[in-house]
Formats: sequence, C-alpha cells, structure tokens
Amino acid sequence: MIRLLRFLTLAVVLLWSPVDAWAEPQEFQVAVVMAGSGEGIGAGGAVMPEAPPFAAVAVDFDGINDNLTRGQALTGQTDTKTGALSVWVRIDQDTANNREIISVPGIFAIRLSSTDKFLIVGNAAGPVQHLSLSSSTSYTSGWHHLLIGWNLATPEVDMWIDDSEDAGSLTELSDGTIDYSTVAEFGIGGDEAGTDRFDGCFADLWFDETAFIDFAVQANRRKFIDGAGKPEDLGATGNLPTGSQPILYLNQNTTAAWHTQAGSGGGFTEVGALTDCSTSPSD
Repeated sequence: MIRLLRFLTLAVVLLWSPVDAWAEPQEFQVAVVMAGSGEGIGAGGAVMPEAPPFAAVAVDFDGINDNLTRGQALTGQTDTKTGALSVWVRIDQDTANNREIISVPGIFAIRLSSTDKFLIVGNAAGPVQHLSLSSSTSYTSGWHHLLIGWNLATPEVDMWIDDSEDAGSLTELSDGTIDYSTVAEFGIGGDEAGTDRFDGCFADLWFDETAFIDFAVQANRRKFIDGAGKPEDLGATGNLPTGSQPILYLNQNTTAAWHTQAGSGGGFTEVGALTDCSTSPSD
C-alpha cells in the first residue's frame, strides 16, 4: 500500500451548502487522481479521462481545381506596416511554378516559389515594393511550419521554419505601408485567376496585419508551435496568441466548414472541393 500511495495523488473535495451550526453534516466526496496518468477516479468510482490533446484540422488542396476566393478584401482589412503569420503546410508536389498560400494581387503574397523556397512579398499600391524575403532553404515535401513577423516602420522582418530561424535572401526591406485593402481580392491556395494553385495541405492558417510578433523570442514561438514541433491550440477564434481575434484564422472543426474561417475578416468561396488531408501536423 505504501508503494502504491507513492504513485497516487489524493485530491479530497469537500462539498457543502451554506448552513448554520445546527445543520446535518454533509457528505464528503473523494477523488483519487493517478499521478502522470491524466485520469482520475471520482465519487462512486467513476473514471474521469483527461481532455484529448489538441489536433489541428488539415485540408487538402489538389493543385488543379482547389482554391479559396473572396472577390473583395477581407472585412475590416487595414493598410499597415506590420504583420504576423503562422501556417502549417504539407508539400505534396514539387513543381516549377509558384504555389500561393496567400495572394492579394500585386500587393501581398505568401508562397512557395518556383525554386521551392518560402517567400513573402509586400507592396504599396503602384506597386511600390517594401518587403521581399525568401527562405535560404528549399522545401519539396512533408509538413513544415512557417512563422513570419514584420514591422516596416523599423524596418525588420524575421522568418522561422520548423522552429528554426531562416535569415534567407532579403531583396527589399524599407519603411512603407502594405496596402492590403486596395485590391478587391484575398485568395488562399491560388491566385485570383485560379492559377499557381498549391498542391498539398494547410492547417491553422493564422494572419494578423495589426500585430508585430518578435519570433526570435522563444515564448512567442511557443504560442504557435510546442517544444515537440506540434501545433498549439490558438483558441476558437485564434485569439490566444495576442489576446485578440485576428482577421484571418482558417481552422474550423471540419473540412466542410474550413473555408468559413474563424477570424474576423469573413468567409471565402470554395472553388473546387477541399478534402480531408490524409495526415495532420498534430500526428
């Protein structure tokens, strides 16, 4: 028994109602929690399992027919010098084409380039380019986590892939505003013409144009990716990393609802038919 108790944590919960000194004594209820097991034994011997770990919903873009469009800017979109992005990407096919993750024509893009490098481009209307950074490493297959934070007022930009910094190739970085709202489109998985479609899977696509997050700070990265390289729960509306709902958070509970998105910027029109991804970055 002594050995057993070393592996058990006893939690005693006393339950009573407000009473005076003459009330009948109330019944005690005892819960036994097995240390490290995540399970407990409640009153009457009922087993209380721990909540399942967070699992990101991943959807498959086939690279031929599938992309998301809006026909307008995101609702409430503002033109800013800042931004932060997090997305899990599975690359299924290595092609000689650009493959769009986010596309605002002529203004803003997050993509996998024709040379298999992650790339961010940000322009003012005109266009006048203020930001262009690509990863130094090429990626041709498998799941990868992309974090990018930028503040053009400083100016500064930082890219992290799979929890490691990728200084990459910086071809433009200058003080200026990215004019997101000036174009009547915001595409996911392809451009407005339905070309440069992405062949692979996305999960937890999170974007906030009002926030700059310094991802060189490990605690900031841990809001999106845990120490084991798995997705963190960003909250039902993507509010946990910053305390506010971002304009874009694509992570609904089902593939069928994924395009409706949980951010504040409004839903998308699904072109083609997204399907369940065969794997998840949470696997």
